Amino acid sequence: MPRLFKMLDAERFLKEHEPFQLLPPQEIKRIVHHLLVRFYPEGEIIFGPGSGPLTHLHIVRKGTVILTEGEKLIDFLHEGDCFGFISLMTGDRPSFTARAYEDALLFLLPDRIFHQLRHTYPQWDSYFTRKILKRFDTKYRQESSWDKLLEVKVKDLGIRPVPILEPNTSLKEAVREMLLSGQRCALTKIQDEWGILTERDVMKAVEEETDIRTPVEKLATVPIIGVEEDTPLLEALTVMTKHGLSKLVVFKEGIPTGVIEERDILYHQVENSPLVFKEIERAESPEELHFIFLRITERVINMATEGVDPEKVGLYISQLNDRIMRRSFLLTLRRIGEEPPSAFSLVVLGSEGRQEQTLKTDQDNALLYRVEAVLHTDISQYYALLGEEYIKTLIKVGFPPCQGDVMISHPDWRGSYQEWEKRIRQMASRPEPQNALRFSVLLDMRHVMGDAELTASLRDLIFRVAKDNYPLLRSMAQESLRFKPPITFFKNLVVESTGEHRGELDIKKGGIFPVVQGVRVLSLLHDVREQNTYSRIRQLEDRGALSRELATDLLEAYRFMNSLRLRSQALKLREGKRADNYINPSSLSKWERNHLKDAFRIVEKFQEILEGRFP
Repeated sequence: MPRLFKMLDAERFLKEHEPFQLLPPQEIKRIVHHLLVRFYPEGEIIFGPGSGPLTHLHIVRKGTVILTEGEKLIDFLHEGDCFGFISLMTGDRPSFTARAYEDALLFLLPDRIFHQLRHTYPQWDSYFTRKILKRFDTKYRQESSWDKLLEVKVKDLGIRPVPILEPNTSLKEAVREMLLSGQRCALTKIQDEWGILTERDVMKAVEEETDIRTPVEKLATVPIIGVEEDTPLLEALTVMTKHGLSKLVVFKEGIPTGVIEERDILYHQVENSPLVFKEIERAESPEELHFIFLRITERVINMATEGVDPEKVGLYISQLNDRIMRRSFLLTLRRIGEEPPSAFSLVVLGSEGRQEQTLKTDQDNALLYRVEAVLHTDISQYYALLGEEYIKTLIKVGFPPCQGDVMISHPDWRGSYQEWEKRIRQMASRPEPQNALRFSVLLDMRHVMGDAELTASLRDLIFRVAKDNYPLLRSMAQESLRFKPPITFFKNLVVESTGEHRGELDIKKGGIFPVVQGVRVLSLLHDVREQNTYSRIRQLEDRGALSRELATDLLEAYRFMNSLRLRSQALKLREGKRADNYINPSSLSKWERNHLKDAFRIVEKFQEILEGRFP
């Protein structure tokens, strides 16, 4: 049960917060004598729809309270916020649940005093009327996102054209057509019915060792379920859900024009989620950002299990994380109470810098700033404090700390521009493995907030000092050769035989990292300024540094390995486990295992080329 606490500083507190600021001082003194103080431990329900009409206005003195309606978050309340006024003004039971998100100390103002103030002070009454209107407006806008799905037509998604095959086309030729088109299914007309051959059908045929000459009419699913292209997106989604479909054929006047997939709908919702951006911009505490962070994580889990392109997933995560980090930085500045004394640049590094984040994410950031010699000490002390407080904020939001301390709370990862220039030149002149790795991480530097020219200038310096620096490039290349793909000469996958990850293999160490690091080296060698691995590979192909065949193979292998890693992480999180870089080959289909072996062979070939260039 809530416990009654002795009143301490109620009068001072009320004077500092709306709507009490709207009242004369003598009225606040009177109010204080009528207040109750109650404490609610973390997780305790304050009231809910099962409660009777409320008899007090609730005011948060300390802690955090959340308002929810079913599974939906209505509001996040902090020190000075009032709630429960809708029930007081309507006389109805509360329609939502109020719960202490963390230990909460509340002031309770009796309804009798609340209504007296409404009748005596129009500005007090107007304040709560506006709050109610805002609450309903917010609720309407949240619910109207479903209405937008009714406005969007299937054809607005960009229908994927797929191969249309003769019914006697062989399985081998069908797979070839699917690969050439870049699609995961094909259509065929069998007598008067349309049928579909999906990637899943092909994988099943491989598992059952079906003859590759088998005609598609014996393997395709007939008849197919489809919709016309003018069908509302919400209706199409309902059809897919009802029939358990991952793909839906789209027709125009009875003729198939292509398919849409679950991931197309999911990605459309992701691309059209400005409300999430606005929520981030309005967040007033790390706790609010943490709640948004959890929702984003859940959305990414859905994207990963639905097979959305990992390149797009990484871009989506980085777009949202950038906004969360900027808001976290502003909240930190507000808490410190002082504006930065000089121009600065907050940058992200590693997978964040490359916009290739997954569900196993931690912090990789750095800070650089300008200084005047006479103020150097004071400025460095300010940024030291800012670095420590910012990292604390990010941890509260949900970004775990970097195990290698690559964070601006560590003095090695913050400094004046002159200090960074000195560090980079020292790394380049002494390219032992640790310096080579640090240099590699800095190559992925991407500006997030502050003076973008500082970041651009430092990146330009990185490329200048690396140019023609063969010892540095060779040391970086050796890092990409340090880990070999976990595959034997006879194409058997090598897994851990003991320990926590018995039966699993580390796909990052054995496949993803060698590609990332090798591509970094070639990007320095050929002055490719892109930061994303996918974009770097494409640029290297354009400049003739990679053959078209190798670039295509690398992109496909890199994309496939990242897809497996993302899906594995999503499934582990759903099972309540920790996301990591290990996958279990036994959980893969025969087709996926074979494709993974091919990907590792491509990585081996890439490593051989690097070794030839940097013997």
